[in-house]
Amino acid sequence: MDSYIIVKSKGKSLLMCNPFCPLFSEEGRNVVRSKWRQICVLSIFLLLSGSFLALNYISLDFYSFIVKTWTRWFRADGQEWDATPPWRTSPPTTLLSTTQTPWKPLGPFEILYPHSYHFILDEQERCKSQSPFLVLMVPVAPHNWAAREAIRQTWGNETLVPGVTISRFFLLGQVGQTDGLQDELKTESNKHHDLLQANFLDTYLNLTIKTMLMMEWLVSRCPNAIYAAKVDTDMFLNVDFLVNTLLDPHDVEPKQNYITGSVIRKGLVQWQKSSKWYVPKEVYPQATYPDYVSGNTYVFSMDLPAKFLVASQHIRAFHLEDVYLGMCLEHLGLKPTDPPKPNFFYFFKIPYNRCKFADLVSVTGFDSDELDRCWNDFQKPGLRC
Repeated sequence: MDSYIIVKSKGKSLLMCNPFCPLFSEEGRNVVRSKWRQICVLSIFLLLSGSFLALNYISLDFYSFIVKTWTRWFRADGQEWDATPPWRTSPPTTLLSTTQTPWKPLGPFEILYPHSYHFILDEQERCKSQSPFLVLMVPVAPHNWAAREAIRQTWGNETLVPGVTISRFFLLGQVGQTDGLQDELKTESNKHHDLLQANFLDTYLNLTIKTMLMMEWLVSRCPNAIYAAKVDTDMFLNVDFLVNTLLDPHDVEPKQNYITGSVIRKGLVQWQKSSKWYVPKEVYPQATYPDYVSGNTYVFSMDLPAKFLVASQHIRAFHLEDVYLGMCLEHLGLKPTDPPKPNFFYFFKIPYNRCKFADLVSVTGFDSDELDRCWNDFQKPGLRC
């Protein structure tokens, strides 16, 4: 049936819709309703699919961060601004809650921090009760018992400097299934009370997580300490020189905003995949890093850990932990402090020499056996030069 008809009126031809057209019939109206229903269902499906895909790319931590920021930075009545940053009003989340599973897998250079980790092995009161002048924090692999034992017997001995309280702790994560390792760590912890183990995967790319958990632990567990030092396991550390020459426990006013070590300025970004410090250009497009301190040994005043944690809320985590601290310093408007002499901290190995080692803080490249052998000679009575 034709949809339109021609009607002649007063000599003129008019085009009008056929009243018997299917559009105006019940059958026609049903067809239109069916089409509209299909369009509505399809629109709702596309809207829900788009929402699901968007949520899939936003981690649970993002929502947690929004909620925490809202509830902490605004008072309950919503009327008064509270300018106190979260790290100043409550303890680190590390010590309060358990790990949440991210919504999507991390990329090869993505670091899950900030995040709610917790400590499996912890020393909650020892540092508080000791109120140390210096806290030695030593990152170590869980299985590396030999390094921990060698350090306890050498530069990690807490009684090396008479009249000065020093505390030593080893910081470690978790590894895959290893028969009996966790039981051995618990036994070691019960004996020495110096293991701090958190529930993150202990890998090279997660060193930033380990470092930031160290900062969290220091803020919460060592509120009365004056200085802390992060020291790698392959270091020779002259603790007496560090304490009495570089830091000086007799200073009336401890240093503030202070971090020192082997300071690296305008460090070149390594875009070559063969480099141990390789960084993809899309991860860090600038040619140089902010000023930072080499990660093998650095010493810092205890006002800095809380400030690093505040900065970490604004600076995306970066897998090179020492560079990341440099990024946080730049965000805070701070710079690392050069040591009084350039060669106080060696970030490359030099041959052991009793006289030379007496006038420096640290040298890298010592395995457990070599450290033990050189330390025995270094501690012999008499003048070193």
